[in-house]
Amino acid sequence: MQNEIISSQDLTQNLQDLNGIITSESVHPIFQNHYVNVDNGSNGLADLICEILKENGSQFNAGSESTAMRATIIAGSMFSADIIQAVQEKFSSGSTRYPAESIRVLLSTPKFMQNRIVKIKQYGKNGEDKNRPAGNCKPRAKWYLKNS
Repeated sequence: MQNEIISSQDLTQNLQDLNGIITSESVHPIFQNHYVNVDNGSNGLADLICEILKENGSQFNAGSESTAMRATIIAGSMFSADIIQAVQEKFSSGSTRYPAESIRVLLSTPKFMQNRIVKIKQYGKNGEDKNRPAGNCKPRAKWYLKNS
C-alpha cells in the first residue's frame, strides 16, 4: 500500500465529519478533534481565529487604531459574533466542538490578546457605534490580528 499525503482541506473535512459523528453520539466536546491546518502548521482554536482574521483582511499594525487609520481599521476588523460564525462555518459546523462561549472566553483571555490579536472598543452613542438600535448602550468591540 502506498503512503498518501492528505491535503489540509481533506484533513479538515475528515475531522469535521468525525466530530459530527462523535457529537451525534453525545460525546463531550473536549474529546473531539481540534482544528489542524497541515499547510501552515496551525492547530487549535487560537490559530483558527488568527487564520479567520487574516483571511478576512483584519490584520494591521498593533497600536494603529489610535491613529488616523482608526476608521479603516474598525471597518476591516471583525465583531465577536462574526468570528464565532466564521469558526462554525470553517470547522465546527455539525458538531459541538468550539462552542460560542469557548470562543468568547478565548477572545477575552489577556495572554492570547496581547500576543496575537487586538480588541478595539468602538465609541458609544455619538461615535462609531451611533447607528445601533436604541436600548443597546454598551459599546461593541471589534478584533484584528497584529502584523508580525
